[in-house]
Amino acid sequence: MNQLFTAVLLSLSLTSPMLMASTLTLPSTADIIAVNGHPIEAEHSLDLAEGVNQLALRYTGSYRDRGSMVRFESEVVIVRFNAENTAYQLMLPNISQAKQASRFNQHPEITINSANGPIAIKTDLLIKNGIQLGRNYQQELAAYNQTQQVAAVSQFASAYAVAVPVAPVSVAPPEGVTTSSTTPSMIVAPVSMSPPSQIVTPTNTVVPKTIEQDQAEIREMLDYWYNKANDKTKAEFKQSIN
Repeated sequence: MNQLFTAVLLSLSLTSPMLMASTLTLPSTADIIAVNGHPIEAEHSLDLAEGVNQLALRYTGSYRDRGSMVRFESEVVIVRFNAENTAYQLMLPNISQAKQASRFNQHPEITINSANGPIAIKTDLLIKNGIQLGRNYQQELAAYNQTQQVAAVSQFASAYAVAVPVAPVSVAPPEGVTTSSTTPSMIVAPVSMSPPSQIVTPTNTVVPKTIEQDQAEIREMLDYWYNKANDKTKAEFKQSIN
């Protein structure tokens, strides 16, 4: 019996792609937002399941412009590729001026290398107009993966789902129970149903922010508007806080 159980496990380990992982090494300028539709934080490397994978990431870095350091955070880039049981390296360009940053936001230059050279990838942008703070990337990616866009993966669309309200249904009265002439022969009874376990029902509960989270958002907004200002406005701002 033990030998049979061991043989089954060995067979599964050889045939199931989800049990075999590949490694993706990351550059310091890569800010990983999600992997296969799920939010994740990673700094140096990622373990990926063999088969189709989808990354959502930003390029983050700084460059000098007219004597001032400018912090650059790109649009969210979606990368789709197939991984085998081997090591990969994510490559991003060196951005040192505003023109290069603007070009990256329009046409991201991303490469994934293996021991045999670059592999085939598909890239797209996850664009949201307006204020970028408080974005729900998991929901945005789920909606994106329901489309026919070049980097969409339909199997990752279920990473975020919304429960659908249940309508009342009609049921017949129990056997032996008669109804009056003014009462329809069918009675309507609401049926209570719980959403399936894999469906996430969003709530409206507001979780208070910590001081660190609040200050981090304020700093991001200050950085954003400071980088939008011209040299004269920047100088006046510096003088006002000194």
